[in-house]
Amino acid sequence: MKKILAAIALLLLVPVLVWAAPKATTFTVLNAETQLQVGGVAITATPAEINAALDGATVTTAEINTLDLSAVGAIVKVKQIAISADYDNTEQDSGWDLPAKCIVLDVFIDVTTADASQTIDIGTSGTASNDADGFVDAGSVNATGQIRGAATVTSGTNEVYFASTTRGVLLSTIMAGSDASTDVGTYYEFYDVSSGGESVTYTGSDSTNTARGNIYILYIELE
Repeated sequence: MKKILAAIALLLLVPVLVWAAPKATTFTVLNAETQLQVGGVAITATPAEINAALDGATVTTAEINTLDLSAVGAIVKVKQIAISADYDNTEQDSGWDLPAKCIVLDVFIDVTTADASQTIDIGTSGTASNDADGFVDAGSVNATGQIRGAATVTSGTNEVYFASTTRGVLLSTIMAGSDASTDVGTYYEFYDVSSGGESVTYTGSDSTNTARGNIYILYIELE
């Protein structure tokens, strides 16, 4: 009997562990002091940027999942590259590389501080396209505003013709015309599929260029 009582007493002293499946936790306010991650990937946008993007949004879970590259296979994106310091007429690495699999749709420049009589080239550096003015070729930065490489159309005495273009050869092709009758030339634009993984670069036209602004790369990232 003593042994039975001792066993019962021992059982009463041992805590009983009951396993329960983890449940989702709902927070009224979630405050991450240092960094917020999802699946080990840091969310680098600021709260203000997230609020600005989602203010008034009524997106569904399925719509948010369209941002999942592995689910949709391709996503249209825009990359902003700041030009915030003086640069010269040697090729400058922007510090950003295009995704390994991508299609470049267009390239723009928003000039916020002009530099009179100066131009800028935008292109790539690497082992594939490797063309320093392949996106923008001598784009003018002598006035503020948004610029896009495009053809110059000249109205001559005898003909209106394509004279030149500031859109690089990775995004366009031109056969210049002339003022001779019927010699209008040819010009057309296309997308760049050859620059995946390349570094985006920019080059000034002078030894000291003081123009400021942002380069915008419009592209499709492929899975």
